[in-house]
Amino acid sequence: MNKNSLLIPCMACALSVPLGASARLPILLLPVQTVQQSVKTIPQVKGVISDVNGDPVIGASVFVKGTTNGTVTDMDGRYTLTNVPVGSIIEITYVGFLSQQVAVNGPQVRGITLKEDNKTLNELVVIGYGTQRKADLTGSVANIDATKLNTTSNSTIGQALQGRIAGVDIVSQGGYPGSGSRIMVRGIGTLNNAAPLYIVDGMYMSSIDQINPSDIQSIDVLKDASSSAIYGSRAANGVVIITTKSGSNTEGVPDINVTASMGVNSPAKYLNLLNASQWAGVTTESRAAANLPALEMAQNLDQKEDNDWQNIMFSPAVIQNYNLSVQGGGKYSKYYNSFGYTDQDGTMKGTNFKRYTMQSKLDYHKSIFDMGTNIILTYDQNQPLLSDIRGGMVGQTLLSVPTLSRYDNSKVGGYGASYGDVVNLRNPRGMADRSLLRRSTDNVKAFANIYVSIEPIKGLKYKLNFTPDFEFYRNNTYTGLYDFGGDKNTITTATETQTRTRNLLLENLLTYDKTFGNHKISVLAGFSYQDTRYRYLSGSGQNLPSGIMELDGATSGLTSSGNSYHSTLASILGRVFYSYADRYLISATIRRDGSSKFGKDHHWGNFPSVSAGWNIGEEKFIKDNVKWMDQLKLRVGYGELGNQEINNYQYSAIVSSGINYPNVDGGGYIPVPSLRILPILM
Repeated sequence: MNKNSLLIPCMACALSVPLGASARLPILLLPVQTVQQSVKTIPQVKGVISDVNGDPVIGASVFVKGTTNGTVTDMDGRYTLTNVPVGSIIEITYVGFLSQQVAVNGPQVRGITLKEDNKTLNELVVIGYGTQRKADLTGSVANIDATKLNTTSNSTIGQALQGRIAGVDIVSQGGYPGSGSRIMVRGIGTLNNAAPLYIVDGMYMSSIDQINPSDIQSIDVLKDASSSAIYGSRAANGVVIITTKSGSNTEGVPDINVTASMGVNSPAKYLNLLNASQWAGVTTESRAAANLPALEMAQNLDQKEDNDWQNIMFSPAVIQNYNLSVQGGGKYSKYYNSFGYTDQDGTMKGTNFKRYTMQSKLDYHKSIFDMGTNIILTYDQNQPLLSDIRGGMVGQTLLSVPTLSRYDNSKVGGYGASYGDVVNLRNPRGMADRSLLRRSTDNVKAFANIYVSIEPIKGLKYKLNFTPDFEFYRNNTYTGLYDFGGDKNTITTATETQTRTRNLLLENLLTYDKTFGNHKISVLAGFSYQDTRYRYLSGSGQNLPSGIMELDGATSGLTSSGNSYHSTLASILGRVFYSYADRYLISATIRRDGSSKFGKDHHWGNFPSVSAGWNIGEEKFIKDNVKWMDQLKLRVGYGELGNQEINNYQYSAIVSSGINYPNVDGGGYIPVPSLRILPILM
């Protein structure tokens, strides 16, 4: 197949029917065909966006739907998009206005008028341990609804969020299957760990890559210290709060939704590599300049292969996503259940990622009582790239010699080998052979949330959250016998690493909300306790019989290692919010964290914040004279954050053999008894 061609099998379907009803699902069969590179695109698409008064909308987001190809409007409300496929949909969004979608059929898009969204200011956003109207916010909080994201074709929510939230930098951590996303809120806040705190339905997570994007309802990001300080020593890099979908009152009739998508990932660019003749000419000339003879692999080219290893190892790869959800409920109870499956092949041979997800959510409300459960289970299998070689698999592929044979049955392992002065190169096909170089990971995560709340008097509510979570991780590697020429392996080895993590989180929250006249007050008080245990175990062995990859088959070199840690975090927290006439706003929070990761005299740290807002747009002199302005708010805030994401026991000395104690010159580990949580001022 020509490298400028692409095989695209395509299938997509969606079904939503009540249980008991019948529906015919049309089946669309698309033949697999070759699509040439000359896909019909429009080099530039231009347009103008204005409001109902004809004034330009400055800074509106304009995206080609389902992609990251986007821009913002300039001072005249104009925008320009490049390389837009014919028939694409352009989506325009702007805070305070209803979003719009327009089909693209030519280089000029008619003038687009955005209408004000009067409901926006009354929408609720999720803040720390509660919700608040957008109009009442005094901190920097970004909110995005999942309906505005492409959650169908993206395997992780990070990919769908790219370019959607101001001040939030989202970058893929690699092009291999299952690679996660690195999320940074307003840059790097600390040295040890730049990742934000992730909270999914009240459950703390180290990453959100395992969450099924189809299960997400909305995403809120706490970006400044005044809004994040309620999470204290864990919020130095911001907080990402995700709310998943819930059930609704369907009067007992389940609502079933099925989605399926299939697409193709293709290398974004192929490099123009030398063929055998060109490579032989360059190497022979360079060696002649150094008074060295020509390489053996560069001679007698008519008797050697001419391989383009880039085309051999890279090819279009299929990605599949399947999701099933069942939701419903009645007067008192609601439920939401979902199942998801993702299968992604890598564009480089020998790589693959599979993920299975399940969520079950149940909520019950009657009178003054609320209770519910939420369970999220994920299991992923990964066959990653080989990384323990110079340049990794990608680098080795690009460095490989064109005259290197693909296969050679006379060599151990059955793959072509380098010879002569060509050394330190592995056969790319051999690197992708799982019977020679196997690497795989399995990861199981289970999160649960059980809550009970009671509202004895109107506005006063007590809530108890219990959130256990578990993670089981396993990594297997196997190296068989092979002869790649300069790189040989004459002894089989196998290694298995397992880790177990258990978290228990208990939260007691008391809230009081009251509105009287022009006054609105909200008070929060709470206590939380988190207990974390972790265990690591690794073993390896050598001289395994051919075809045996389990450690019990090793006859020599058996080794093992292991360790564990235990940490706790206790917190007291509080918040007060006051609003007068929806114009003058003030909020103050305090959190006191005690972490076992620090020395006994420095366990505790305090993290206060205060912020205020003035809704100038609600003042009479603005309302009466500036009709086109929907909202104008002045905000100011101050807060202190901390970082307790460090290794355990750094305040204590570690005893190691071969080191003289307490002589520092011995090179031992130096304890830091005064290690403490230092506030980050913002």
